[in-house]
Amino acid sequence: MTVKLLTLKPRQDVIADIEEIRTKEKKPKVVGYQLTHPYAITLSRIEDDETKLSVNISRWNPYSADAVYQIPADIVNVICEPLPKLKESWEEKVKAEQDAIAAVTDEVKPTNTVIEQELLNEERQDSDTKE
Repeated sequence: MTVKLLTLKPRQDVIADIEEIRTKEKKPKVVGYQLTHPYAITLSRIEDDETKLSVNISRWNPYSADAVYQIPADIVNVICEPLPKLKESWEEKVKAEQDAIAAVTDEVKPTNTVIEQELLNEERQDSDTKE
């Protein structure tokens, strides 16, 4: 996992787990980025004290159920390391989102269906030879 802070065009700060999307040439070029669980970062002043700022983290695209997005490289101005507290807040948000989705969908933990299928095939072959 590579959690980074990105500044996109026009001025928008996003924190996400990112991966490069490269061409398949001899000398690959970065043509885009895959963002997993992107969250927009905004600052706002605290009403009681104008010298203090509050950092707000919200879903980057709140109108979509997707958790993974691909964006072109030319809309990215800067990629940098987020502050440790910001990364920790992002991780908490992602975990809370995943827990909420799991609770709503009653997701069952995925099993290794390939191995199960192989076992079923072996059982079938054993029963076929007995006949």
